[in-house]
Amino acid sequence: MQFKALLFLITIVVQADQRNEARNLSTGANDHSILAIILRHLFRIEAKQDSSPRLTDTLVQTINENKKLYEVLRKQLTDNKEEISLLKTNLQSQKAEFNREISALQKHHEKIPAFTATFSNNGFMPLARGQILKFDKVRLNNGGGYDPTTGYFTATKTGIYLMSCSVRSTGKSLHVSLWRNSHRIMLAYGVNWNTGSISIAVDVKVGDKLYIKHDDGSYVNNEVIQGGTTSFFSGVFISG
Repeated sequence: MQFKALLFLITIVVQADQRNEARNLSTGANDHSILAIILRHLFRIEAKQDSSPRLTDTLVQTINENKKLYEVLRKQLTDNKEEISLLKTNLQSQKAEFNREISALQKHHEKIPAFTATFSNNGFMPLARGQILKFDKVRLNNGGGYDPTTGYFTATKTGIYLMSCSVRSTGKSLHVSLWRNSHRIMLAYGVNWNTGSISIAVDVKVGDKLYIKHDDGSYVNNEVIQGGTTSFFSGVFISG
């Protein structure tokens, strides 16, 4: 207030000096110039004093807003880092689970006992009573359970197996059966060039032997089987 009052008085003095001493320009010029310079400096000081608080307030407000923005961005960055870390952990977990499932499927596939065998002889083969049929041409022997030299399939895994057999007769009857160890499971019968077949699920334990055996009953008389791919013996593990 004192500064503004002083400025007001100086302004009045300058105006009075301009009115009352207009004719004495030569003697009053220096005083007027000095007062004008003082007045300009005072106006500049006043302007700076008026604008400084506003500038300071603006700067403080800007700094505070930037601080708030920084905190928001910092929190967002932290949240993003946590989300990325969580996604990375989930991805690694899913990848590990996927690899385990693939490995299990591969092992399961590798260990599935399965075989198929036919005859290498394409002709007609007479059968003796009680003869075990040796399907000597192996098409598949996953797990190595089938032995073409004996005709036996030895189970390498306990579970349910789907066992199949097809035998083609000639002009006479043909009787063969699927056996598990010493127990007959099912008969296949063909006559007059027709095919006798078996397809059955069998509960098998490790070490059990399954095979096809020509019947030895009194009804069996000079029976003949057709070889090649017209007759086969097959088995596959389907459930543990």
